[in-house]
Amino acid sequence: MELAQKLRKLDVFKILPEKKSNFKVWMGQFSPELDFPTETVPTRKYVVTSTPRSGSHFLGHLLYSTGAAGYPIEYFNKRNVPHWKERFPGPHYFRDVQKKRTSANGVFGMKLHSEQLSPFRDYCADDLQESLSDYKFIFLTRKDKVAQAVSYSRALQTGSFISDVSEKQTFDYDETQIEQCLGEIMYGEMAWRKFLSIVPGRTIEIGFEDLRNNPENTMNQIFEFLGISHGAADLDISFLKQRQSDALNAQYRDRFIEAQQKELC
Repeated sequence: MELAQKLRKLDVFKILPEKKSNFKVWMGQFSPELDFPTETVPTRKYVVTSTPRSGSHFLGHLLYSTGAAGYPIEYFNKRNVPHWKERFPGPHYFRDVQKKRTSANGVFGMKLHSEQLSPFRDYCADDLQESLSDYKFIFLTRKDKVAQAVSYSRALQTGSFISDVSEKQTFDYDETQIEQCLGEIMYGEMAWRKFLSIVPGRTIEIGFEDLRNNPENTMNQIFEFLGISHGAADLDISFLKQRQSDALNAQYRDRFIEAQQKELC
């Protein structure tokens, strides 16, 4: 009973208050320069289902670099949607997004965090040409959840969620924020596992650590799952050199684990 009471103190389902975020929209994602040369109506679609700081931007970059897997980014992030609607006015702006971001082989991909699933489903209800049943799902997870939470805390404080966006301030250790980030990550992953359990046969699970350590092998698994006749030879792995984590992340990770162990034991 004593251990159970201590575990409850973790409260892993806390959701991080949005007001603590210094999030800055990456405006480059809306540029026509990232469109594919020819407009294409998608014939195969997939979703990268993920949680914050799971490596989903890295995965999306790799997929895009092949020229054969669309460009999977967060088209239904509530901060991004107004910019997409500005570029593509009209009630069915997402159709125009798809035409521009579908590779020549007819493959379109996007990325969703769990809180973005509902806006996407709402869009499907308004546009009867769009349906979740047309998609396959790549579930990206990260084993080291504490390291992921520390990375999330850093992104929220500095406003830099990708390496292309510079940090606006220093990253300070905030145990409460890291704990809340951990809770949000755990909640988001649980939500995805619940959803993916009702679409059996349309999901592949990929580990961030495997993707980082052997991107070619992991990408070939994804290609086979999606039915893409394309090898991993054209991968742009230079993005690996732009990792945002550093010794400070590792220091804060170890500090958080030590503090939590003292509290529980």
